[in-house]
Amino acid sequence: AAGLRGGGSAIEHLRGILERGDMGFIVLFRLSCLNIISQRFGPEAVEDCLMAVSAFLTQSLHSDDTIYHWSDSSLLAILQGRANEQILTAELERIVMQNRETSVKLGGRSTMLRIPLTFDLTPIERLQSAEDLYKITLLTNGGKT
Repeated sequence: AAGLRGGGSAIEHLRGILERGDMGFIVLFRLSCLNIISQRFGPEAVEDCLMAVSAFLTQSLHSDDTIYHWSDSSLLAILQGRANEQILTAELERIVMQNRETSVKLGGRSTMLRIPLTFDLTPIERLQSAEDLYKITLLTNGGKT
């Protein structure tokens, strides 16, 4: 969905980072209201919303950061080269606050929507293996994948 790589690609990328011992963070972005959009307008509308938010995040984050489609209502970003959690948290909060209305196709016509975003941040160094990504996203996503 949304033209993004999925969870398997995120695991492989993370595995390489862990093997090299690189620093960075995992960010789980949760998109609110997608279940309502899906019920009212169908899965194509959800895909448009995911594409719009992922385009916004791609533009807002660093060029070497990677974004993945993680679940029905979340995107996962792997941010490398950042060492300070407090500075990164402030940067992400600023980005989330700048999330503006986006034009998406709903019910065959263009509609302006603002998809609320929240995020959880986890330092890569806390992970023992790439598969731990499933555990942390389960914990931060209320048990939903």
